[in-house]
Amino acid sequence: MSVSIVKDKKLLREFKIETKDKNKTLSIFHGNILEDKSDLIGISVYDRQESKGDLYNSFQQHFLNNESYSMERKLLADAENGWTGIASLSGQDILYIHFDSKEGTPLQNKNFKSILKMTFATLNSLLFEGKEIQNIALPVLFRKGISKENYTNYIHLFLYESFKFLRKNRSIETLRIYVWHMEDVNSWNQVLNDKLQISIEKGVNDLQITRLKQEIMLDLHSPVLQEVLSNFDREKAAYWLSKKETNLKQIASVADSFVNSIVNAMCKLPGISEEIKSLPPFHKVKAIKHQRLVIEWFADYMISVKTFKFYLREEIPSKLDEYHYLLQILQVLGYCRSLFLEGDKVYEK
Repeated sequence: MSVSIVKDKKLLREFKIETKDKNKTLSIFHGNILEDKSDLIGISVYDRQESKGDLYNSFQQHFLNNESYSMERKLLADAENGWTGIASLSGQDILYIHFDSKEGTPLQNKNFKSILKMTFATLNSLLFEGKEIQNIALPVLFRKGISKENYTNYIHLFLYESFKFLRKNRSIETLRIYVWHMEDVNSWNQVLNDKLQISIEKGVNDLQITRLKQEIMLDLHSPVLQEVLSNFDREKAAYWLSKKETNLKQIASVADSFVNSIVNAMCKLPGISEEIKSLPPFHKVKAIKHQRLVIEWFADYMISVKTFKFYLREEIPSKLDEYHYLLQILQVLGYCRSLFLEGDKVYEK
């Protein structure tokens, strides 16, 4: 079966991210990633079939006989999903993202979360090695294994990990995501325009920020969380969340405090060892995540909410940063309600 790709790339959406050092760009294109001239491009590989997948086959047909191609070097591995490797071609780095399955094998949420995290962890490790990378291009990874029901969730996660990566790495200037198949363009446009409600033309508006703060205040006063947040200063939280101009430093301090209360309350639930209970709040969260006592994204978001105050010391947050941070707080509180409403039912043994 032949695969239709576009020769000329089309920009679907572009985000400008303000940081202390430089402005960065996240771009989403409909096009062929193999024509991109970034310092590094990603190629997805299916290890359990001879053809290795459409994108890998196209890459082989066009470039593998090039005399400047270097052999692949293995980088990181995920025991359950696959591994990453790197090679070079005419001065351009090629990042291979291997999936230990056949093309089209159904991916569960935990699979594509692990694959995305492995991919960005690999990029971080390359930068740590001293690789001089400023521009990166990635494909929509292992698209054929993602169901229609999960695809919106996948797009949100891909964007979240992309924004986080760009904010944390000073040397990176641009990250481009390539949507290869025409039938996927509508799904990306729907998320970019309707779900996130953020675009390069409109940006995040004050009404969206205000609504998020109002929803956070409602959740903080939820009856389910009354005991959980019994030692938490709700009046202080209400004061800073109700102000028209958002003071992220104060809100980050408030959020750090209620996450500590949540973590301490979690230690009273089944499955938490005495060793974990004796740790400081931040290390409690990491230990709970490591032992898979709660859903991984919940632990990740709690860590992110707690550590945002350190990000504020280094960077000047944009409206988009503000929006994503408040959204994370709201998601932590929302899941926390279900956690304490249903007790140990939410634990992943």
